[in-house]
Amino acid sequence: MKKILSILGFIIVGFLILTGQSYIPDDATSVKIEVKEISPYIPLDLKRPVNNIPVILYSPFGITSVGPNFRPYPHTATQSEVVGYCNPNVQNKVIAGWNSYGPSFYGTGFGLSTNGGVNWTGNYTLPGLSVNSGDPSVVVSSNGKIYMNAIGPSSSTQVVTWSTDNGVTWAPYVIAAQISSSVADKNHMTIDDKATSPYYNYLYLSFTDFSNSNQPLRFDRSTNGGANWGNTQYLTSTLGFRFQGVNIHTGPNGEVYMVWATRDAASPYTERYVGFAKSTNGGANFQYSKENAIAITGIRGYLKTSNIRVNSFPWMAVDKTGGPYNGNIYVTWSQKNQAPAGTDPDICFAKSTDGGLNWSTPLRINDDPLNNGRDQWFSNICVDQYGGVNIIFYDSRNPSTNDSAEVYVARSVDGGNSWTNILVSDHRFKPKPISGLAGGYQGDYIGICASGNTVYPLWCDDYTGAYQVWTAPISLGPSITHTPLTDDKYRW
Repeated sequence: MKKILSILGFIIVGFLILTGQSYIPDDATSVKIEVKEISPYIPLDLKRPVNNIPVILYSPFGITSVGPNFRPYPHTATQSEVVGYCNPNVQNKVIAGWNSYGPSFYGTGFGLSTNGGVNWTGNYTLPGLSVNSGDPSVVVSSNGKIYMNAIGPSSSTQVVTWSTDNGVTWAPYVIAAQISSSVADKNHMTIDDKATSPYYNYLYLSFTDFSNSNQPLRFDRSTNGGANWGNTQYLTSTLGFRFQGVNIHTGPNGEVYMVWATRDAASPYTERYVGFAKSTNGGANFQYSKENAIAITGIRGYLKTSNIRVNSFPWMAVDKTGGPYNGNIYVTWSQKNQAPAGTDPDICFAKSTDGGLNWSTPLRINDDPLNNGRDQWFSNICVDQYGGVNIIFYDSRNPSTNDSAEVYVARSVDGGNSWTNILVSDHRFKPKPISGLAGGYQGDYIGICASGNTVYPLWCDDYTGAYQVWTAPISLGPSITHTPLTDDKYRW
């Protein structure tokens, strides 16, 4: 056994050296290595205190290193509602955006790494968008140009700014869309990042138009790097529902896909379906739209123990790796009181292998016992360069009173058929509303992206006393064959 462990340790250290992975927490003093093993058959707890120690896991999908937790851009302002983006053509560049609250100001902050998460720069507010209403969405073009979208100085506008020098300076914002009144809210922007697509580097933006009593989704695009926006289209319910929580991604051949929550028109606005739409001509028009593509029962409302507001807005990822699952569309959301979820909020997943025409039977992703009174909420999803599917979510499975949360990432390497849960946060926090903001508000979503062999989970918690963005880079390594460890305390 000692010989086996020695060989395993040599392989692990060699893997870390060859891949150049290192992490610099904001309070780092030294870095050590801790070894654990994941078993797909024995789902035991793995609890870790805050430290600077990467955890090495031998999992069903190979060696995995979960880096120490750290804050990419610590600041006195509260940070919430984080999103992230990694362009597969621009290796090692990671961009995150979030809502930044002073309380003397409210706007959009960002953090940026150009060396795979080793070092980070950023700002508590965007110079090109110093006055805005938050809700950031970020992308990176093939030449490294960073785009940030947010609700504008007027809440009835959607604006876009960009930086060509890694966030040092930002262009004056342009108005990408404007509605007659009210709020242009829950926006999302994406970019066609597939080099072989005829619409390479097109930008796409969508949001809910709350000035319209039917609250439809509005869609706009830019074909010239964000300078001009147009081709406005609306997607409206024909069944008396409302649309909210849109998410856009592109496919391997330039397809434009959108998903959203189709919800009740009246309080408590429960989400009833995941809607889906598809364009095959670069967003010129949408040839296919179905507002009830996946039946769900959403969790919109407030968590009982923490009184934070939650929702079931769906998030989507598309496999564009060219591998065996190329073209698959993956969607995740939270639900309850409908299988496969139980009576408490659970994370669900479905996929389409035919361009969104048909969807698989939903799966429950969190692997704690069903109906155990524990909450899972705010999931997000990405596909890494190996075709692995990664879902991040908040999770209260471990504390005995359901009053605290951790962050997990579930990973699948077989196209979403089976999943392994990985605990990525090394501390717990008690979810609570952020003082001075909307009732119950702790943020309305969470982030994740992948670049190279690293997955970057992004979340917000107030472990330091104020809500801040955290990450714990997950390094994906090669699979090895070894004799399993026999002591169950090293299993998960």
